[in-house]
Amino acid sequence: MAITQGNIAEALYLNPFGILIALVMLITPIWLLRDVFAKKDSLLQCYQKLEVTLKKKRVALPLIALVIVNWAWNITKGL
Repeated sequence: MAITQGNIAEALYLNPFGILIALVMLITPIWLLRDVFAKKDSLLQCYQKLEVTLKKKRVALPLIALVIVNWAWNITKGL
């Protein structure tokens, strides 16, 4: 809600990952439509590369730690 009302600082305070998710949710449909009209599969290729990268321990473990820190952050705020 905060991000849709233009309160970026409040949105970051409430959930730092929220802005990332909002950006992905805005970009993905546009990218998908571009791929459909251009008859390309760049979104699929990007997803596949990202999936391979995220399976690597040196990438996955820090990301898991970030998620845990985000949960702790929200728990301490009472969310």
